[in-house]
Amino acid sequence: MVSPFVVAMSGLLVMVVLFAAYLFVAYVFSRVGRKFGVGSFWQFLIPIWDVILLCDCAKVSRWVTVAVVAPGLILWPLAKLGVNAAPPFFDSAAA
Repeated sequence: MVSPFVVAMSGLLVMVVLFAAYLFVAYVFSRVGRKFGVGSFWQFLIPIWDVILLCDCAKVSRWVTVAVVAPGLILWPLAKLGVNAAPPFFDSAAA
């Protein structure tokens, strides 16, 4: 039987590693943004705003952000409700 302390420390370790990975990705994005003169490190920490800033770096419309983020924002609540709204071709990839 695993003690509750080990479970809690494992969960804490996973959270710290995920947070460190998030900071690393934001740092890499901020370095890309610095090369193009777009945004700062603190701006790249904001989840959807970082995609908008990367669109500015690539000189594409900010509407591309909507195309990137919208499917997740639509499918996530449906998945929480138990609705399988993903297109059928994703089923073969999961098998």
